[in-house]
Amino acid sequence: MKLRKVIIRIGATHTFRALFVADSHIAIASKTADAECRQFESRRAGYFPMACRHLQEAVDYARRERCLLIHGGDLIDFPNKENLSYADCVHRCADVIFCPGNHEFSAWAGERAIDYAPNRRASEQLRMLGVVINDVDSRIINGVQFVTLNNSLYQVSEAQHAQVQQLLQLGLPAILICHIPFFTPRLCESNLSITRREDAFLVGLPLEISSRLRFDPTLPPAEQWRNSAVLQRAQPSTLRFVSWLRQQPQLKAIFSGHCHHFFAEPFSSTAIQYVTGPGFLGEALEIEFR
Repeated sequence: MKLRKVIIRIGATHTFRALFVADSHIAIASKTADAECRQFESRRAGYFPMACRHLQEAVDYARRERCLLIHGGDLIDFPNKENLSYADCVHRCADVIFCPGNHEFSAWAGERAIDYAPNRRASEQLRMLGVVINDVDSRIINGVQFVTLNNSLYQVSEAQHAQVQQLLQLGLPAILICHIPFFTPRLCESNLSITRREDAFLVGLPLEISSRLRFDPTLPPAEQWRNSAVLQRAQPSTLRFVSWLRQQPQLKAIFSGHCHHFFAEPFSSTAIQYVTGPGFLGEALEIEFR
């Protein structure tokens, strides 16, 4: 496991540690699916050959070191019985806080537009296994409030904003966990450089940036979502939330993934945003809360 360590002085009632991982992309091909699914699943599994091993290493480390395990989404690459059962095992083997990513909701990992529409199929299957996915959730540990926010579609709704606002009214030092990072200038420039300025992979992009992302006008209307300039264009509710969040003094850090590389940058005057590297390569972030 490739481990980075940070200390966050947050005013916890007792010092404790957490292991943060994201983007495990567990992709186990089914042997009983139809031919088209088997071909797709085998191809996706080939992209992440060490995913199960690295996630097991993280689970074992968290149990051995008595760390809280936080997973920031894309635990599975696509929902099938095998991947969902593996996700269930992870939740049974460790003390886990889980925030969903875009792949938790994508039947075909976004490769077929007809199957990519935001859906709750995977969410309901996970719920049957006892893994509940909420748009906003909260847990308090040693005086620290951990808030999970499902922003896997690059947006934050007014209802989500209201829920987070209500939770932060407790006044406790807070950690926000989400799959997709929020816009910060240096992270944005890094992602644009990596993708040859086609994608930023961030929530809350200024319009002058999102409007310049990849856009193919020849795509049929049903597939316009594939354009980065469409998918990553922030709605007004998202921009209002990001602006509000930057002003919350109790926010001390944001944990996210999605970009598949480590990055840390101040999000506000009180909070640093930590983007962890890909779990499918064994990267993780260990945090000590004091």
